[in-house]
Amino acid sequence: MKKVFISLSMILCLLTAYNCSQPKDPAAYNNELMTVINDNEKHITDMNTAMTAADYGKASEVRKAWETSLSEQIAKVEKAGDFDGDDGLQKGILSGLKAYQKIVTDDYPKLIDIRTNKKEDPQTEQQLLENINNAFETAANDVNKAATDFESKHTN
Repeated sequence: MKKVFISLSMILCLLTAYNCSQPKDPAAYNNELMTVINDNEKHITDMNTAMTAADYGKASEVRKAWETSLSEQIAKVEKAGDFDGDDGLQKGILSGLKAYQKIVTDDYPKLIDIRTNKKEDPQTEQQLLENINNAFETAANDVNKAATDFESKHTN
């Protein structure tokens, strides 16, 4: 039994060393990070559907689930690390995720509250909508720029 354990341990060490010595694949790294940020499309669609339908209970549920998902996504991208010393794509994705996180934790709760309680505050409501739209635009621009820069650096 002890020999089996030692043999398995040696094999595991060799496999780990082999995997660590393999060069990273830029396409796989790009796809991994882009998949994380693209997972937000479902939350965006669900939020738009709930808000358009004036279903603010559902909007609150979507917001809470989205907030949890964003925390997990940020941790996943941070864990992925840079690509052979190049952290541009990682930083771009994190910037986009943090822009989403800000509106999900700050702006959407206020907007949902205004609409749920039928508060007449058109100026605040308009500002919140502008914040949300600007965050989406900033996130898209940051991610697209980082992805383009990454592709130009790491495509043969």
